[in-house]
Amino acid sequence: MADGLPACKSANSASSKARGAFRLCVGTPVSPLSTVWKIYVRGDDIYIFSSGLGSDIKTSIHASGSAHWSVSAEWFLRRGLEFRNQDRHVVCWDRCNPEPTKAAHIFRIILPATELRPHIAPAKAERITWLAEPPASTAWEIEIYLTPPRPNVPNTSASPYRQLALLKTQSGNWVAVLAHQEEVTPEKRRTLLAARRNSRRLVAQSSLKPGKFPAIGFLQSAANPPGLIELVLRQGLLRCLVARFSRWWGSSQLFSH
Repeated sequence: MADGLPACKSANSASSKARGAFRLCVGTPVSPLSTVWKIYVRGDDIYIFSSGLGSDIKTSIHASGSAHWSVSAEWFLRRGLEFRNQDRHVVCWDRCNPEPTKAAHIFRIILPATELRPHIAPAKAERITWLAEPPASTAWEIEIYLTPPRPNVPNTSASPYRQLALLKTQSGNWVAVLAHQEEVTPEKRRTLLAARRNSRRLVAQSSLKPGKFPAIGFLQSAANPPGLIELVLRQGLLRCLVARFSRWWGSSQLFSH
């Protein structure tokens, strides 16, 4: 196909916008939930963040090709910390570029069924696309593609992938947000459990009360583009933690909200 996107079956909830934002959440308004994820376009730049971390940390994918997962300046200022702009970046990388007839797979978000939290209503009433709670031992995988510039909405059809949103950049590229469910293999499950244990050890001195708190892990894999995975720490350590993982998950860095 001309856009080089993986063909996907359009869904009733799919949106097509010349500009703006798209929000998604796994679960229902009355069931266990993921955090709310927001993807938005400003000019030719793409931004992604989770409501679990508010505006304190976000993914920025710039038109220049530079990309980073960064802590906000406000986070440093609230703590009275001096910083340089480069100090804010947790991870930096170069975004792959779309080819004339092929979209670039630029980012992904993984939302496993095991990592949903007891119902906590979203704080704001913006329009949210709800994805059904996936079966046990599976995860929603959100794939984000960037098409080459084109005047019309990309044609996507005839594939298992579900189209969630199409957002147009100022230069006429389209950001395609697609979703599918995949099994969490035993190897990935073991890595997830190890990541939780490592995270708990790193913050074991905390005196907060027990509970279930969201965490965000940065994905690095030779076979896939960079991405984020949502997980839950099953003890009250910090309101939110951010961990960086290799493999599907792996070695860790932490960020407190």
